[in-house]
Amino acid sequence: MRHNKSMTGGPNLKKDYIFFCDAPLQRLSRWLRILGYECHDCPDLSSGRIIFPRELDELSVILTRQRSLINLATQLKLPGVIIMIVHNDWQSQVRQVIEALKLPKPLLRLERCLNCGERLRKVDKTSIQDQVPSYIYETQHNFCQCSSCHRIFWSGTHSRHLLSQIDQFYLPQHTGKGPMDHRGHREHRE
Repeated sequence: MRHNKSMTGGPNLKKDYIFFCDAPLQRLSRWLRILGYECHDCPDLSSGRIIFPRELDELSVILTRQRSLINLATQLKLPGVIIMIVHNDWQSQVRQVIEALKLPKPLLRLERCLNCGERLRKVDKTSIQDQVPSYIYETQHNFCQCSSCHRIFWSGTHSRHLLSQIDQFYLPQHTGKGPMDHRGHREHRE
């Protein structure tokens, strides 16, 4: 992980991080949205036509599996943080990001659309009656809708499973090894 000088103390609000994931990290991107973070999928980061996303600042976090991308970003002195994701499985990738940036466990969860990452807004149940299955309409009371793609969300069993998985990300890992360093390597303690 590389920090811009202004990032050494860390941002005041960790929710302000904006993540940019290269193509192989779409599942990680989805889980960062579930945790409440703005996260953009950037397939061009992996394409060889490396195009850096919109205006980057000190709260920008580029997540990649490519060492060449990290070298180029460092050479260009891009602001923000770049993290080399070293794990293959998405659960370990999420944990690596949480540990590397010391992300707090979210208080408000499922705030963003899982498709496009835009914020969800509460909607009146009657306004979406014809857009959800009748059983869902009859059994659920609270609905949210994405302001961009208009996808509708409600709290069902899938929500409980997601929240359970989030809890798992924040449990200490009993691997007999120390915490991860900024490169995603475990520190060994004696």
